[in-house]
Amino acid sequence: MEYHTLLYSRNEKKNPNWYFIKHEILSEKTIEEFKKIFNYLKIRWYKKSEKYIIHTTSSENPSERDDGITHLISRNSKENIYNWKYRLLKDEVKIIKKKMAGISEKFYEENEW
Repeated sequence: MEYHTLLYSRNEKKNPNWYFIKHEILSEKTIEEFKKIFNYLKIRWYKKSEKYIIHTTSSENPSERDDGITHLISRNSKENIYNWKYRLLKDEVKIIKKKMAGISEKFYEENEW
């Protein structure tokens, strides 16, 4: 069993209050899902927070990072969802899928690979 699979399995049982969300859902329904996270963590939601999240996930942002700008975190969140499918070779995806076995099935269907 891979270390991260073991770590997830142990912590899922020890920490049932952990909040898990798929990257794709957070990227598709950004404000709605961030509000849920804030609420779950009992963090007050401010309009300033919403503006920042909208600004950094807007469709006006690039879906990829510019190579010359290391710390640019703003992305077009909806377009960024599947960037990994264009970056990785099929063999690399197979390796990741194999290493994530035991965890990925809880979040992803076979056709999402």
